[in-house]
Amino acid sequence: MKRLVPVITVLVLLPLAPARADWAYTKWGMSPAQVVTASKGEASLKAKREKLEEMNMEVAADGTHSDGALKLRTAFEFDAGSGGLRCVLYAPQSSAQDALLMQTLTKQYGAPSKSGPAGLFENYTWKTATDEIILTIENKRSNVSHCKK
Repeated sequence: MKRLVPVITVLVLLPLAPARADWAYTKWGMSPAQVVTASKGEASLKAKREKLEEMNMEVAADGTHSDGALKLRTAFEFDAGSGGLRCVLYAPQSSAQDALLMQTLTKQYGAPSKSGPAGLFENYTWKTATDEIILTIENKRSNVSHCKK
């Protein structure tokens, strides 16, 4: 019986473990080269980095990603100072997959909070201990900003 107590304790506490941070094959803080290597061919370095001066970030890699039937276009934003990954932007390759994107995010992170003026755009937000995920639907097109808090 004494042997079962630690096992039962672990099993009871498992659901309390924090949600997985980061995104897909990436980890927050990775360099652009590390993201490309981890992607196993799904991402590549941009020939010319897009500077986002107001946010002190730059887009240094982009590509595609498949999550089962969901096919996404991706872009990776890095801190302009440290060079570490801070955000992953992604959107379905086809608007026909917008509903699948919402289902996938809800399955992974639970029910979102919703905001935005009706008719113009809608924002759905999920927050974890380490991440903030915002799905924006505008003109029947979805895109996600998944960032480190």
